[in-house]
Amino acid sequence: MNSEKRLVDANINRACEGLRVIEDVARLHLGEAELTVNFKEKRHALRRLFPWSFLFHRDSVNDCGKDSCLETELQRKGIRDVVLASFKRAEEAVRVLEEMSKLSHEGSVDKLKEIRFFLYEMEPYFLDKLLFPRKDGLREPLVYFVLSLDHCDQKNSEKIAIEALKGGVGVLQLRSKVLSDRDLLIHGRKIRDLCETCEVPFIVDDRPDLAILLRADGLHVGQDDLPISEVRDLVGDKMILGLSCHSLDQLKALNSAQVDYAGYGPIFPTRTKVDHEPVVGAAAWENTYSVVCPTIAIGGISLENVSELRKLGCRRIAVSSGITNTFNIQDTVKRYLQILHGER
Repeated sequence: MNSEKRLVDANINRACEGLRVIEDVARLHLGEAELTVNFKEKRHALRRLFPWSFLFHRDSVNDCGKDSCLETELQRKGIRDVVLASFKRAEEAVRVLEEMSKLSHEGSVDKLKEIRFFLYEMEPYFLDKLLFPRKDGLREPLVYFVLSLDHCDQKNSEKIAIEALKGGVGVLQLRSKVLSDRDLLIHGRKIRDLCETCEVPFIVDDRPDLAILLRADGLHVGQDDLPISEVRDLVGDKMILGLSCHSLDQLKALNSAQVDYAGYGPIFPTRTKVDHEPVVGAAAWENTYSVVCPTIAIGGISLENVSELRKLGCRRIAVSSGITNTFNIQDTVKRYLQILHGER
């Protein structure tokens, strides 16, 4: 038995197991034929790189690590956790195979590197598919438009929404703290229909009851609203659920099985919310690097300061007055996207 070939055999299995889980989720959960074929081809390509004789060096019975298992390995809180764990398993195993191929000349280093970078590229795309299962086009960069009916001419709210959607906003949230439920319902139905036509997710702020009545794609709540577990029970598994966070501790406490995305801030001072939490500052964006779900920068973002966030790696921003109060809403949204893309 050759211990190096044993190591290779183990990682061939790990990589293919991870790829198979992702392939089956693409096929049976997402119904994505092209994704399914891509992962199947990569799995078969990986197997072809190594001779089948490697399995003769397998010794599962005497594997000193077969009974070693971390507590986190036994817990999966949702389909996203399953997929994320499978991507990490496959990526790490392919990296081991790549390094061992340099040593033994078995397999192909270039082809293994190609598979590894395919996984790196597909991981955020795949997770976004799971985050927003009803809609496409929500990968980074993302401009999340908060249409506050309390800070705009309500008679022009539809026109504002139309221009923002034409400009390319990826999500539209409807917010009001002062309108009656009846008026908010009337406005909400009109805005929802516009979002549906443009295939852009429609999010309701704070109100699970109105989100359900409006058949919204999602709901956004704050730290002082109902407990997030109870909100999830109210709206069900299919509705997108976002939560505002204002500190590193709140980010760390996020549960990816219950929360689909986090809004983190306020990054800059904002006049849209008078009683906003203390400003965290742009440098605090580094707190989001290890967050378990997609994070959107919130609070006081404008064309004058968005580049500062872009330099820190931020690709998702929420904007309200920085869109609503501009002369040309459509062009403004396009400019935000250009900056997030890294264009000058």
